[in-house]
Order: sequence, then C-alpha cells, then structure tokens
Amino acid sequence: MEAAMEKIVHRDNMNLAYLKIRQNKGSYGVDKMTIEDTEKYLKTHWYEIKDKLIEGTYKPKPVRKVENPERKWRGKNTWKYRQ
Repeated sequence: MEAAMEKIVHRDNMNLAYLKIRQNKGSYGVDKMTIEDTEKYLKTHWYEIKDKLIEGTYKPKPVRKVENPERKWRGKNTWKYRQ
C-alpha cells in the first residue's frame, strides 16, 4: 500500500493532477477553497499531508450530506463539513 501511495503523491503525478484541475477551471469543493487558495495552502502544508498519506494516518475532515430541495429534482445534494 505504501508503495502505491508514494506513486500517487509523487511530484510529477500531483503536478499533472493540478494542471488538469487548473485547465478545467476547477471549482471549489465542500471546504470552499478555490484552486488559488488550495495552491497557497499546499505550499505550506504539502509535506505534512504527503507524509500522513504515505503513513496511512491522514484523516480528512468528515462531511455530511445535506438535502437541497432546489437541486433534489436533478438528483444532486450539497455536502458540507461537519461543525
């Protein structure tokens, strides 16, 4: 598992993923961070996150599903971080 995660978080793979998101004009996720905010955040926290991913100790914040009546007819829901 560790070898697979090392390949996933390898600099080349992460840069490729970032460029694809940038190319697609990636929108923010449940954390409301823009791609620019994410870039700034990762510049200071990437090595810590990477080490935790490789060790298997990374714990993302939980999210909860919230029904959105306006979007329900399209089969879409809203996801929010738990407070």
